[in-house]
Amino acid sequence: GALPSPLGLFAGLWSAHYGTGERSFQVLGHRSVGGALQALAYWSVHAERVTINHHGATLYAAFDAERGPWGAIWEEGDGLTIQVVGFASRDEVVRFASSLEDVSPAAWRVAKAQSHDCHD
Repeated sequence: GALPSPLGLFAGLWSAHYGTGERSFQVLGHRSVGGALQALAYWSVHAERVTINHHGATLYAAFDAERGPWGAIWEEGDGLTIQVVGFASRDEVVRFASSLEDVSPAAWRVAKAQSHDCHD
C-alpha cells in the first residue's frame, strides 16, 4: 500500500467511507512504516498529539490550521496504521475516529450484510 498522505489521497491496504458532504469521513488502513507518522506531521500545516481509543495519535490539518481538512493517524501496534480524514471540524474528526471499533473479519462481513444500501 501507499504511505499515508495528509488528505488520504492514496488508498492504503483498505479504505472505507462514511457519511456525505461535510459530514463525510474516510478511514484508511496502511502498513506501518517507521517514520511515516512523523513525516505526515511535518508536511501538515498543524499537528498535535491526541489520544484515540487508548492510542497515541497525531491530529493534523492538511491545508489550513483553523479549517483543516483534519485528519487523525495512529498505529495499532500489529503492523497496521489507521488514518481518518474528514472535512468536518477538528472535534468531529476526533469524535468520529474515537468511535471506531476493531472487529474481526467475520463480524465485519455480518455488519456489512446487515447494513442498508448507502447509495439510495
